[in-house]
Amino acid sequence: MADHVDKKPRIGEELCINTIRMLSADQPSAGKSGHPGAPMGCAPMAHVLFGKTMKFNPKNPKWSNRDRFVLSNGHACALQYSMLHLTGYDLPLDELKTFRQWGSKAPGHPENFATPGVEVSTGPLGQGISNAVGLAIAEKHLAAEFNKDGLNIVDHYTYVICGDGCLQEGVSSESSSLAGHLGLGKLIVLYDDNKITIDGSTDISFTEDVQKRYEAYGWDVQIVEDGNFDHAAIQKAVDAAKAVTDKPSLIKIHTTIGLGSKLENTHSVHGAPLKPDDLAATKEKFGLKGTESFYIPEQVKKFYDKTVSGAELENQWNDLFAKYTADHPKEAAEYTRRMEGKLPADWSKNMPKYTPADAGKATRQYSEIALNAVATALPEIVGGSADLTPSNLTHLSMSGDFQKDTPIGRYIRFGVREHGMASISNGLFAHGGVRPFCATFYNFIGYAMGAVRVSALSRFGVIYIATHDSIFLGEDGPTHQPIEMNAALRAMPNMYVYRPADGNETVGSYIAAIENQHKTSVLALTRQGLPNLAHSTAEAVAKGAYIVANLANGAEVEELEGEPDLVLIASGSEVSLSIEAAKLLTSYKVRVVSVPCRDLFDEQSLEYKKEVIGEGIPTMSVEAAATFGWSDYSHTQFGLDRFGASATIAQLKEHFGFNPNTVADEARKLVKFYDGRSAPSIFDRPASHLKIRPKARKKFKKSSDPTSRRELKRSIEKKFRLRYTSLQLAYEQRLEVLAARVQDAVNQVHEDASIHCLQDNALTSEYASARLGEVVHECFYGERERYIKAMSDQIAWQASDLRESQQKLRVVQKKETDALRQWKLAQRDVQALHHQLDVRVQEIQDQKKREVEYKVRLRAVIEEREAARREIKVLKPNVQALEVLQQEQIALKLRIQSDGEKGQVAHDELSQRVKRLQETTSKLELEKQASQQEAIHLKHLLSLSESKNREVMQALQQLQGEDYPSKLARLDAELAHQQQMAALAEKDHEDLKKRYEEFGVQVEQYMSEQTQERAALITKGGEQVKQLQDQLEAVGRQAQDALKAKQTEATRVMDQLKFRQEAFAKAEKKIAALEELTNGLKDMPWLE
Repeated sequence: MADHVDKKPRIGEELCINTIRMLSADQPSAGKSGHPGAPMGCAPMAHVLFGKTMKFNPKNPKWSNRDRFVLSNGHACALQYSMLHLTGYDLPLDELKTFRQWGSKAPGHPENFATPGVEVSTGPLGQGISNAVGLAIAEKHLAAEFNKDGLNIVDHYTYVICGDGCLQEGVSSESSSLAGHLGLGKLIVLYDDNKITIDGSTDISFTEDVQKRYEAYGWDVQIVEDGNFDHAAIQKAVDAAKAVTDKPSLIKIHTTIGLGSKLENTHSVHGAPLKPDDLAATKEKFGLKGTESFYIPEQVKKFYDKTVSGAELENQWNDLFAKYTADHPKEAAEYTRRMEGKLPADWSKNMPKYTPADAGKATRQYSEIALNAVATALPEIVGGSADLTPSNLTHLSMSGDFQKDTPIGRYIRFGVREHGMASISNGLFAHGGVRPFCATFYNFIGYAMGAVRVSALSRFGVIYIATHDSIFLGEDGPTHQPIEMNAALRAMPNMYVYRPADGNETVGSYIAAIENQHKTSVLALTRQGLPNLAHSTAEAVAKGAYIVANLANGAEVEELEGEPDLVLIASGSEVSLSIEAAKLLTSYKVRVVSVPCRDLFDEQSLEYKKEVIGEGIPTMSVEAAATFGWSDYSHTQFGLDRFGASATIAQLKEHFGFNPNTVADEARKLVKFYDGRSAPSIFDRPASHLKIRPKARKKFKKSSDPTSRRELKRSIEKKFRLRYTSLQLAYEQRLEVLAARVQDAVNQVHEDASIHCLQDNALTSEYASARLGEVVHECFYGERERYIKAMSDQIAWQASDLRESQQKLRVVQKKETDALRQWKLAQRDVQALHHQLDVRVQEIQDQKKREVEYKVRLRAVIEEREAARREIKVLKPNVQALEVLQQEQIALKLRIQSDGEKGQVAHDELSQRVKRLQETTSKLELEKQASQQEAIHLKHLLSLSESKNREVMQALQQLQGEDYPSKLARLDAELAHQQQMAALAEKDHEDLKKRYEEFGVQVEQYMSEQTQERAALITKGGEQVKQLQDQLEAVGRQAQDALKAKQTEATRVMDQLKFRQEAFAKAEKKIAALEELTNGLKDMPWLE
């Protein structure tokens, strides 16, 4: 029970929120299916968004500048339907009462095409928040393109409500990461943090810090602690998020799932309607009528009605757009066209065309040319690749990248995020004004399949460009080679898979994809080069398949004379392969059919299909992929029903047989199998292969056991096979008897000829021939015709009987299926009732046992309460003593402060002594520097002396060759004088050097002494300070220990008292509940 919810009547906004809660809870109860828990917890968020924040016009859900809302946790759709009804959308209350029923506008999860006001189809968790990223990208791009001169015709927000499950899905991580990188400031996500999943609490699987995670993505994150009742805090957070313009916002809101119900805050309230008594009691708690369903007070209707205010908002925008149109008519017309989804006239007139003379290319290269031609003609083309641009060849040459600072760009770098890319593309299309494409390897479409399926379901014309479409991508091997993707995507409703064979078909595929705006398209393109075909056209793609070549005697011809002997039907790279194989079939007339889009061909008339493929002609399909589905259009299939291999393209073609010789050999086998007979019709096929006679139908109807039904089917089939086998044996035996009679007649003829003695050989031969003809005709042909007529009549009767039986069988099978389904449902309901009864009986028995235990525990609790009261009386002196200790603690703090001041004085004196010591050291350093300069000067004098000596020696060398004794003597004297001067200079240098060294030793001694003295002073001062600090810390620790001891004792006593009081209160409540339950059970006779 939710005892925090009182029964006071609510007024104002509280009444609005509680009405949302109960209106959302009524819908699953009415539909007997659904999820009431999340809507009941998220009601305040919806109130703030729909009632006070978002701008929209419910009478025009497609107003282009409306705020977009996405319910990412789509299972909570009852909340969205409640808000759409309350605010005035075309969703009457009667539709809410048919929640989850056939034809209702309130389906089990939001569907964009079923309910006015729903932007995107959600339900698969994580898709909605990712779609919202696409909506926000579209808004930012269109605003950059069209907003001019302060006339902001594109100016709206995208709001999301999501849950724990959405943020656990990997696709939300991919999209949220990109949203942070792109700085989508108008994306605001309200995260319903109720910490409950289907399995239980998120503690068992989801304990990450979502706040830090999204901050790391580059988001602004806020937290609202009370999301159950504090709607003002939610409003404040939303307003703050709108003020953040450079990054997306996440508001983490703590809520309680199923708030107010008996099952609140449990996983049991997630996905099942509330029980009637619980629903009524919850309504009463919230101040509403417990006995009335789908009750909406009048004041609530008035508060939420947005039909008038919404129209005013749109009219204000219309006035702005009128001014914009006057100033910028061209841009206004373009904006209108794009938002209405219209294509310009003759938009495809400049698309390229190809002939066999043009050099062959891979279809991905043709795609690059075609995509840029389309993007040039249609500025709404926006998209990108999942980090495979150089391989997919999808870059738009006429535009730059869409980035945070360049939103005008049309090319989106999605990164390695295939699933996020596809889901974001859905959001881009849902917004309008842009036509998205996205690209990856064909095999990696599987990574994005969840979002691709939603594309088709939502009728979004997203274009998926999928390159490297077969095993012929080569050495990358089977991890990258798509085998099953063609079959998987062709099986998907509302999906067109294009596999073009050359340049013209690639262009045609783009034209068809663009023009089919509400069909999802996949373009499967080759890595390897392909030739341009002689008779391929872009226009032919629109019908899905066409005759691309006719061959007779191994040569191509315009038309075949008569019907062909063989039809080869192929797609993509196997079309040119089939033409080459047909050239080897020189004995046959061959038609080659290209199928660029089998899904489009499925939609064509039967007459066109017969015109293309023909009737009764052996037909073989050729495709380098799984053969699944090709039996619809062929008698035999040449494909690849296994994974590929890592090898060169040539090796793969040889090993798997995709070469002209092998294909031609398989085609010959097919033609020889029918050996001139007409092949079975591909188009005129029975709906069922099982034919049951009327007698067997009665047995079938009586049987209800699935095992016996299967055995009966097998026995009936066996009987029919045995019957037709016996008829065939009887026919063969009859032929043998007739042949024997013919032989006897021949022998008789020869005997008659001998008897008549006809000598003329010619006459004998003529007589024998005539007689033999009569006998053969009488014995063989006449009998054969009679037998065949009898057999034909019998077979015709049986066929008529079987057709009638088949028709009746279908009716019986349908009735039986319906009856069996109803029987299973009834059996399931009975089992559920039995189970509920057993559970209820067990609960009552357990309650009785617990009642006795509670009474015993109650007595113990009462005794403990009395003891606690006595302990409180005893503890009163302790409390007084605690106050005394607190006073002592204050005095101790004052003493510590005083001692600290004394320590500060001592510390200041020590600092002064250290400062004086530093000044002395500085003086010594200056003296040392002066000594060093003097030494440098002496070295300079010595170098000058040495230079002079060198000059003298040079002059002496010049004079050695001359005979001048007097000059020589004078020079000798001068040399001696110079030597004496050099000796004196050297001696002075040595003296100075020695004095310098002695001075250095003195300086070092002085520095050492001063350092030791300073260290001693510092050590002594530090010891004194440390002693003082130790004393202070010791005193403080003593005081703190004493204080903590008293506080711990007091806290322990108070906690014990509080625990006992809570236990007593819980026991009283449980006893009261048990007494109420017991009184209620007395009136239940079935319990006895």
